Amino acid sequence: MNDGWIAAGVIGACSAAYVTISVRKWRRMAAALSQQRDNPTREQFTIMLERDADPETAAWLWDELQVCRGAAKSPHPGHDFLRDLPIDHDEPNFWVERYCHHFDLPHKAVAGWPDGEPTTVRNLARWLSSERLRLNIR
Repeated sequence: MNDGWIAAGVIGACSAAYVTISVRKWRRMAAALSQQRDNPTREQFTIMLERDADPETAAWLWDELQVCRGAAKSPHPGHDFLRDLPIDHDEPNFWVERYCHHFDLPHKAVAGWPDGEPTTVRNLARWLSSERLRLNIR
């Protein structure tokens, strides 16, 4: 019986250490990122993406990224969403599903992410916007 409590204590301590280290890592990354980029407003973000994406996609992406960023710096088109943002690596797949649902697009018909394309917010906006255009034409 005591062995079970000891094992549970060790597992609990390891879990707490993992969470603490992860939180500190993301805070350091957010602080470093906040020193590298401007802090655009929603309107500025949309303007920064006007050559890459339609305004509706840019505004949708801003709102979606606010959930990831929390109260930290606002999203920037130059951010690499897989390396710079504190997200689960499966999160972009959920973004695509929510984007398709929001704009009434068939999720299964969306083309895959272009091979070799950097995972910046700008490229994500461009890709989502082009897929929306492509799927709405049919």
